[in-house]
Amino acid sequence: MKPLNLDNKPCSPISSNCVIWQGPDIPCIKLCTGDTVSDVIAKLATELCTVLDTLNVTNYDLSCFNLVSCGPNDFQALIQFLIEQICALQNQTPGTTINTTKTDPLVTVAPCFVVNGVTVMTVEEYAIAIGNKVCSLVSQIAALNSQITSLDIRVTALEAAPVPTFTLPNIPVQECDLSSTITAPGSYAMDAVLEALINNTTYGFCALRATTGLPSEILAAVQSQCINDSDISLVYGTPFSTAYAGTWIPVATVSTLADAINNIWISICDIYQYISLIDVTGTDTPTVNLSVSSGPNYTISANITDTGWVDLEGFTYYSGVAKPQCRRIGNQIHFRGTVFVPLENPSSPGNVVTLTSTSAYNSVAGCSPWSGTGGCNIDGNGAILFNNGGSVIPTSVTTANLDGQYSLGWIIATRGIDIDATYGTALTSAMNVSITSTNGLTVQLVHDLEITQTRGTGVQGNSPLRLITSNVRATEYLPNYIAAATDIHNAPSNANFPLLSDTFNLRWPFGCNAGDERQVGGFQFKLDGLVGYLDPCNDETGFSITC
Repeated sequence: MKPLNLDNKPCSPISSNCVIWQGPDIPCIKLCTGDTVSDVIAKLATELCTVLDTLNVTNYDLSCFNLVSCGPNDFQALIQFLIEQICALQNQTPGTTINTTKTDPLVTVAPCFVVNGVTVMTVEEYAIAIGNKVCSLVSQIAALNSQITSLDIRVTALEAAPVPTFTLPNIPVQECDLSSTITAPGSYAMDAVLEALINNTTYGFCALRATTGLPSEILAAVQSQCINDSDISLVYGTPFSTAYAGTWIPVATVSTLADAINNIWISICDIYQYISLIDVTGTDTPTVNLSVSSGPNYTISANITDTGWVDLEGFTYYSGVAKPQCRRIGNQIHFRGTVFVPLENPSSPGNVVTLTSTSAYNSVAGCSPWSGTGGCNIDGNGAILFNNGGSVIPTSVTTANLDGQYSLGWIIATRGIDIDATYGTALTSAMNVSITSTNGLTVQLVHDLEITQTRGTGVQGNSPLRLITSNVRATEYLPNYIAAATDIHNAPSNANFPLLSDTFNLRWPFGCNAGDERQVGGFQFKLDGLVGYLDPCNDETGFSITC
């Protein structure tokens, strides 16, 4: 709509679309309070055109009247013409009384005069209805003309009014910051708040969506619940759907993030409550010592069992001398120290010579092992069994047996001898030192080596180990193997190989065959390097294996 004052300065043009109708609702033309003036004018003009079209005489066909002169030229003349025609049909002239006794013919009425489905009226009734309708239309046209005049005045006033300006309202931000400049609490323009809510890279919706994922991704995550209704609660030992009935949401109906978080919290709390009731303790095994610090931050420490060095059993004849020892580290038994074969006192048979020092046996003129309690035994095959054949490993080290026999192999044992007040020497004996599967310490001599397991009698004296095994006779002279005339490693001629040697002017104080287990009392040897392993099939070791 072009404002009438568009070019009339200094008036400011304004569009009729910006002017609101504040008058009452007019239902017959569907006009409502709040419509724009453009809508009001359009509706009124449309209705007026309809009325004018209705009042246009040319729209009516009067050919049935066979008029010989010009017909009515306006709607009022048309109505008057129709009234006159009706009066003529009633043999009445205008202003006279209608003869009510004469039959009034029926005519078909226009659709707008149909009432309750009745489509016919008498001519008189039809004329009266038409007259009433015309009067109503005339009144409506007068009212419309009045309203149009009023609207024209208002539109002119609106067009003369200055262009309104609009300011967006502020929105309070009270709960959280929306950007670095829109912070709570505060009040900010609506467009600024909307911009921050959508586009801010830290606080906005787009940033939130980038962090949380798309709705489809959230739904996929929700549907990936791995704890099912039938899974067992750690705390109650029953299915989750039973243990947490009323709060647990069945997996089949979990469809929102809130549902998933509900079940996640229940699962986490179930785990937390279960773990909080756990009391961590450590149980030592024979091979590993466990220590556990107090909770809630438990620290479990494991150390391999180490008993430290412990004296062997069966060496009660030691006095003031370090006894041979063993030490358990894990499932290994280590041995060390010097073992002296207990020496029977030749001047008091049946009693032992107490080992008060490492040289206590040097001046004793005897070589029989002592076999009393806490000493050693001689078995039928010619071996020496310490601690009278029992275990030499203390129970404080282990109560289990070894998984087999372990040996140092053949070694050289020695026996110091004081020849007189000035000179001394040593006897030697080849010995095989072993720790048995029953934890016994045993010594095998050359005599034992020369008897096989399948023959009760051996060929005694034929082993080459006899060359390093002492066999001396009392009062005879000591040989000198390094003298110039010694022929142990030399021969006087290519035809003469006598085993001759020079001698010292010293005599043996006692006789001794060091290849015989009954004559090695006082001999000593080292246990250093001997290691045995506990039987893993024994529960005491702490192992769990199939044997």
